[in-house]
Amino acid sequence: MNLPGIMLLLFFMFNNCNSIDRYLQNRTRDAVDIPVLGVEEKIYGFSAWVWCFGGGMQYAKNGMGIGIRSGVVGNYKTGGKGGSIYVATFENSNLALSQGNSLIVLNSNSHLPKADKIRSNKKAFSKFNTNIIFPLGASKSSSGEIQSKWCDSPVSVEVSFGIYYEFRLGMNFSEAFDFLLGFTTIDMQVDDDIE
Repeated sequence: MNLPGIMLLLFFMFNNCNSIDRYLQNRTRDAVDIPVLGVEEKIYGFSAWVWCFGGGMQYAKNGMGIGIRSGVVGNYKTGGKGGSIYVATFENSNLALSQGNSLIVLNSNSHLPKADKIRSNKKAFSKFNTNIIFPLGASKSSSGEIQSKWCDSPVSVEVSFGIYYEFRLGMNFSEAFDFLLGFTTIDMQVDDDIE
C-alpha cells in the first residue's frame, strides 16, 4: 500500500471520532478494562470462574473491593444488588442463595460498581449456576422484581481467594476484543465517550 492509500485509511479510521484526543482516551480506557486485579474485604473462601461456569466455597454477599474489574477502576461491590436466587427444592420450598456466595453445588458471582456512572452502569453483572455448569433462574429482590438473568457476565476468567481480605485476579476477554475492535472505531461494549 502506498503513502496516499495509508493516509486515506487513517482519515477514514479517525473520521468517526470527534477528536484524536478522545479516540486515544477511549483506547486507553478500553485497555484498562482488560485486567482483573482487586483487593476485597468481608469475603471468606475461594472461587474460580470461566465466563458463567465455575464456583467454589465462598461467602461474599457483603464483599467490597477496590481495583480494576469489568470496566471499573476504583470501588466495587462483589455481592450484587442485595437480591437472592431462589431454587425450588423437591419439598416445594425455596432455597435462597445470596448473590456473591458460592456453596460448591449452588454458586454465584456478581459485580456492581459502587458509583454508577454512564460508562460503568452497563458493566454490572450476576451469574448463578448449580453444580458449576447448569444455570439457575432469575434473581429477585425483596419486592419480587427480577434483577438479573442467570448470567449476564462478560467473557472473562477470574480467580479469588482469601480470608476476610481477598485477592481477585483475572482477565476480561470481552474487553480485550472491544479494545482491538476499537482501533477501527467499532465500539462492541458501547462504552466509548463520543461527546
